[in-house]
Amino acid sequence: MNKKQMYQHIMANMADDADVVSFCNKEIEMLEKKNVKKTNPEVEKYRSYVLALVQANPNEVFTSKKVADSLGGSSRKAAIHLKYLADNGDIVRHEDKKNITYTLQ
Repeated sequence: MNKKQMYQHIMANMADDADVVSFCNKEIEMLEKKNVKKTNPEVEKYRSYVLALVQANPNEVFTSKKVADSLGGSSRKAAIHLKYLADNGDIVRHEDKKNITYTLQ
């Protein structure tokens, strides 16, 4: 039983006490608000630029350094976004002994 279920159970068993129901509703709202992830618009913008770059050159192999040189920023920043896109299935990650590269397919 998680916290939300616990508060719902308390509300069901103590429906006649308005203060308890109000308290439980506020706690449930806070739990739901905590789960909402806020994404920085600049992060989404850079990520979309990375994806557009890879999609514009479908036969090319990309490294984080190559993306950083093309779009600006550090290779670490590019690597984070490339990994995110690969984890979401938008691009494909290839690893060998020394390098990590990314392609559209």
